[in-house]
Amino acid sequence: MKNIFVVCLLMLLAPSVTHASKLNLTPYFGLGVVGLQAETANDKATSPSLEFIAGSSMDWISSRLGVEFRFGFGGQFTTANGSISHYASYLLKPSLPLTEQFDVYGLLGMTGMRVKLAGINSTDAALSYGVGLRYYIPHESLSLNGEWMMYRKNSDNSLTDISGLKVTGLSLSVVFEYY
Repeated sequence: MKNIFVVCLLMLLAPSVTHASKLNLTPYFGLGVVGLQAETANDKATSPSLEFIAGSSMDWISSRLGVEFRFGFGGQFTTANGSISHYASYLLKPSLPLTEQFDVYGLLGMTGMRVKLAGINSTDAALSYGVGLRYYIPHESLSLNGEWMMYRKNSDNSLTDISGLKVTGLSLSVVFEYY
């Protein structure tokens, strides 16, 4: 998982930010706080998480379509005796403007996570999706984002020991866009 994170981060940062306009990119970076909720058939627990965001709009296709990489550090689930040590998400992010300052967006992709819950210690990847609302701060390169995300859906089709685990999250993030 750590190797995947390093490779993806290098791929995102490889084109210098100073060449972003020549490459028709609008890169952005952010930091968010996520309230994770893990749920099994027998238990439910919540935990805070810190999330790093790196992405870019794909202007050569549409200015309303982006790609994102997220890396989060989970926390302890005290009521369920477990934790999500870390997770990484690779997401497509289509958006729709509501006003000049507000956008609504969707998220669709994959999330891999390292989970220790009820004596099970495993790494798994699953389909992820979510919705969010972005507020652009006037005359700044900053935006505030609020979103709901399904990181892992309750499924018995998992190839690992964590089948039956559902992980969702609510997040608030601050994003800096480089124009």
